[in-house]
Amino acid sequence: MIPSPYPGRPWEKLGADLFVLGGKTYLLVISFMRNRKEKIKKNLDKKLGAEFLSVRQGCGGVKLTYVEGWVIISLANTIFGFDGWNSEVKDLNYVDQTISFSTTI
Repeated sequence: MIPSPYPGRPWEKLGADLFVLGGKTYLLVISFMRNRKEKIKKNLDKKLGAEFLSVRQGCGGVKLTYVEGWVIISLANTIFGFDGWNSEVKDLNYVDQTISFSTTI
């Protein structure tokens, strides 16, 4: 096969070759998407490892664990391919309040 640049989209992943059988020449085209749904499901079923998590201090000294936005985007690109997913804001609420509390030891 002739090497070519790595495709940017999953549906661009094709392999092609010519072969002769019974005196006739055939073009063989192979799509590398045939197991795509199974691979996506397998990746989505995985638990996030600690290397993907960030931690910060919250109100009252509470430890908050979260996943940064760039990590989510990178994972989506890895699983679905660049340009293979999208996002949509369904609801956006902003609450501005000061929380104060005290503890007794």
